[in-house]
Amino acid sequence: MSEYPTIRVVTENTRSPFFELPPAAPPPRPRRVLVVVDAARIDSLDVDGLVEELTTMLARLKNRTTNELLAGDIAPDGSVAIKSLIAVCLVGTVGKAFGQPRLVNLAQVPRDDLRSVRGVARLIRAALDQHRRGAA
Repeated sequence: MSEYPTIRVVTENTRSPFFELPPAAPPPRPRRVLVVVDAARIDSLDVDGLVEELTTMLARLKNRTTNELLAGDIAPDGSVAIKSLIAVCLVGTVGKAFGQPRLVNLAQVPRDDLRSVRGVARLIRAALDQHRRGAA
């Protein structure tokens, strides 16, 4: 007899002959956040009110508190700094509440307006005012 034990490898088995691996857990499912936009309330707000409303909406979308957002990156205009893709999402969400998913023609706005919540609020306020004048 040999002093070393022999290892028998079974080739039909797809599992490791040395240890058993636990099954991989499925990735966590992303949680969809419901954001309800009251068009009448949004229409009644000025730019400062829209900044507060959009900051609250953004905090809900990111699953964070408003204070956490305000403690993060701040744009030169004093509001929360955002990426332009987030700005597109915010404008689209507000636009859907008014039945206009393309409330703002984003190809014609300065890029700096898409980098802060205050810039997005100014765009939305201007678009709503223009929409109101066109409906009158």
